[in-house]
Amino acid sequence: MCLYFGKHGAKQCIRGKPIRFGFKQWVLATPLGYIVNIIPYEGATGGVSKVNGLEYSVIERLVSCLPSQPFHISFDNFFTSLPVLTMLAEKGIGATGTVRSNRTGGCPLKDQKVIKKEKRGTYDFRHDRVNGIIAVEWNDNNVVTVAFTKHGVQPLKTAERWSAADKTMINIDQPHLINVYNSTMGGVDRAHQNIGAYRIQIRMKKWWWPLFAFYVDASVQNAWLLYRQTSAARSQTIDQLAFKRAIVHVFLLRYKQDRAVGRPLTGRGPCISKRVPDEIRRDKVGHYLEAGPTQRRCGLCKKNTKMVCKKCNVPVHMKCSQQFHAQKLRRTQY
Repeated sequence: MCLYFGKHGAKQCIRGKPIRFGFKQWVLATPLGYIVNIIPYEGATGGVSKVNGLEYSVIERLVSCLPSQPFHISFDNFFTSLPVLTMLAEKGIGATGTVRSNRTGGCPLKDQKVIKKEKRGTYDFRHDRVNGIIAVEWNDNNVVTVAFTKHGVQPLKTAERWSAADKTMINIDQPHLINVYNSTMGGVDRAHQNIGAYRIQIRMKKWWWPLFAFYVDASVQNAWLLYRQTSAARSQTIDQLAFKRAIVHVFLLRYKQDRAVGRPLTGRGPCISKRVPDEIRRDKVGHYLEAGPTQRRCGLCKKNTKMVCKKCNVPVHMKCSQQFHAQKLRRTQY
């Protein structure tokens, strides 16, 4: 949910959520919280299939960005249905999700009242060989129904549970797909937690501003998660707050406008390392050279040139460009 208290036709009110009022977002995320795809809720008529329903249309749009590789996704009982699982299986995507009792499609599983009376860890399953779907009922604290297209019941895992009768922890059997579901779910909640930890606090009266700020926060947390996978993060780990501060610091250095007192100087300006932060100069993205109107000193060899890096706004020869955008510059270098 994207927090919003104003008046808008797309605003939702969902009871029981951490954020009850705002714009609903459909999110596909990894278990670590990296957002792969995000779609804003568009209302009942926003590209919804009249035959298969809202959950089918949402899942189909979310997985449309995935490359043609074997993936596995997990979702809750809002999305799980026979058409959704069949569609994902046809695309070669594995799926696991809890199932509501009225969405089993007539699967002849044991009655939940019967399996509830058996010991904890008891399970029952059925296999649809035509569609390649397996449905499992498992007696935990309550009876849980899970459907999947990729993993099987075997091998059984062991789960620790508290026994009120024995006043101690006991081990119960757990089907393999339940273990997979528990280990892969929670990515959307983790992304929401990361975004909400240091959310942009600037407020405006425009209805679109909360969405814009939400997508900026989502992009920053994605960048932070990617940074944590790099070799630099292994040597120096920084939290999300420090990562955001570093981004703000770079943009302030790059786009700040100093107001000089008195007459403007015609001499040399500040050194390049102060005008262009290393994070921008060495990012290897978008550094194109164009001819300027006048000659200026090259940022590396100090000879005159008309070529200018449009991103850094620094004059540099074509032969000096690669070295200039790769090496570290001294503070005294102009």
